[in-house]
Amino acid sequence: GESIYSVRFSGDRIYMVTFEQVDPLFVIDASDPEKLEVLGTLKIPGYSNYMQMLGDNLILAVGNATRTEGESVIPTGLKIAIFDVTDPSKPVQKSYLIYGASYGYSEVQYNPKALLLDISRGLIGLPVSFDMPSGDFGSEYIDGFLLLSVNEEGKLSHKNIFKNYEAYQGYGSSRGVLIDDTIFLLATEGITSFSLTDYSELGSLSFTN
Repeated sequence: GESIYSVRFSGDRIYMVTFEQVDPLFVIDASDPEKLEVLGTLKIPGYSNYMQMLGDNLILAVGNATRTEGESVIPTGLKIAIFDVTDPSKPVQKSYLIYGASYGYSEVQYNPKALLLDISRGLIGLPVSFDMPSGDFGSEYIDGFLLLSVNEEGKLSHKNIFKNYEAYQGYGSSRGVLIDDTIFLLATEGITSFSLTDYSELGSLSFTN
């Protein structure tokens, strides 16, 4: 009765996330394709639309947190998590971050090309959109590019959210590129560079002028 939300093949293993009420992560031994064997499972709230290996035993998962309302399960904020599968019989969630109170989305959930990943520096970047409570008159919606770090133990940390930069003021997807200590953010209307040291804007170029 569950739906398959994401699958990652890595060597002789298959990592699969399904979803109905909770988010089970299955670790499957595929060394014998004629006899697949589930080695371990992890059941937690929410679901993951996309998984990416970070080395041999850490998995980056991007999806949504959820809440229950009666018998219904409702997606809420964008959830970014790290799973540790060092012991395939006992996968664990090492850390996670949630962006958004009732809504969160990243193009990475459906398009892996939107993911910025620098494993050597432990940096993860992705375009995001999410809501934040802003009082009695509704929510504030944030659009921008999120930069995170992850260490060798699988601990996620927030680095910066690039928002309100000129190149992103328009419709279209944002992409990030790292060159030395500079991050370049590209969108439909232009490109803007920022320092990775203090996240100050270094320069911009408009594609429309």
